[in-house]
Amino acid sequence: PHTWRTRSFSPGVEVVATMSLNLMRGDWLNAMPQPVEIGLLVVFGLSFGYGLVLLRPLSAVLVALLAVIALVLFAFVLVWQFRCWFSWLIVAGVEVPVALVWSIGYDTFRLYVDKRVLQHSLAVHLSPARARQLIKRPELRRPGGEEQTISILFSDIENFSVVTARMHPDDLFKLLNKYFEASLAVIHKHHGTVIKLTGDGIFAVWNAPEAQPGHQKLACHAALDLREQLIQFDARQASLPLRTRVGLHTGSAYVGNVGSLSRFDYTAIGASVNLASRLEGLNKYLGTETLATRSIQKEAEAHVLSRLVGHFRFKGLDEIVEVHELIGPAQPVETPPTWMEAFAAALRSFQRRDFDAAVSSFQKTVQLRGQDGPSRFYLGQVPELKEAALPSSWYGEIELKEK
Repeated sequence: PHTWRTRSFSPGVEVVATMSLNLMRGDWLNAMPQPVEIGLLVVFGLSFGYGLVLLRPLSAVLVALLAVIALVLFAFVLVWQFRCWFSWLIVAGVEVPVALVWSIGYDTFRLYVDKRVLQHSLAVHLSPARARQLIKRPELRRPGGEEQTISILFSDIENFSVVTARMHPDDLFKLLNKYFEASLAVIHKHHGTVIKLTGDGIFAVWNAPEAQPGHQKLACHAALDLREQLIQFDARQASLPLRTRVGLHTGSAYVGNVGSLSRFDYTAIGASVNLASRLEGLNKYLGTETLATRSIQKEAEAHVLSRLVGHFRFKGLDEIVEVHELIGPAQPVETPPTWMEAFAAALRSFQRRDFDAAVSSFQKTVQLRGQDGPSRFYLGQVPELKEAALPSSWYGEIELKEK
């Protein structure tokens, strides 16, 4: 026998004397009763197996380490104070490690399932590529929002109530599913975030939840591409055509998760969102398909062919909004079509209150283009404005009386 404390061997006679004294006093180790020992092993196994699963991996490792240390101390106390022995190595060497591996494996599987669920949820709003990028941002799941500058797109199917009345519900649902599949693919192609589908409409944004340089151009190109794709969609299906109207605007809005602790949705709210929705509705009056405010059109005008269609004051909104129609991708030629020049001249005359010259130019626009919704709209406004007592501050803005 050798001790680390004295660095010396114990004399043999001392060893024999200690053994004799132990025999005389009965100081030998006693095995714990087998039923009690088995019970302890079962209790320890179930406790660690269940308890460590409830903890995160780092916490589980720390608890397992402390448990092994406590178990070793407990075993030493039993031996030196009570001369009792039980199979503590089964707990420390088998049960705790197995429970720890089970805990880490379970937590890894749970995180994998949560990630897949979140990725599936994001796939409703985003393209698969962007969903995989944002899966690494757990803060997106927290309730709350922040103010951001975003580009907003609202779309709606023109005369959808007529389509609804003429189709069987089963056929209508099939048509809508195909329509949304084609529409959402376009928005995802241009890296937009689909906030929600509202009946027959789509609400999408850019520059949220992640910043996107050139988000105005992305939104404008998405709107034009959406129109082109839906023209092809109408050509492929034999039912009623689905003409889509789009409103675009860039402005400040609060973006984030809105709802309760048990259920919330990622959305955007604010006056800018309301304005984009109003622009979509303005298409109905102007006979257009894609309208945009100056705040978004100016960032894409080098890449998109557009025209100013006037200034409007929407019901419930104080400011006068400059509105442009997006016609198509920018043309390689420098001069715009003749009908666009005629319309621009007509609008200038209208804004200067030269209504007779405006009427002549609007009629010329209709003749050159064949049909032109904004020109017909202004031709309908002129008779009323001629009779109205216009204030000196009036420069051609149209006040809309309906939302």
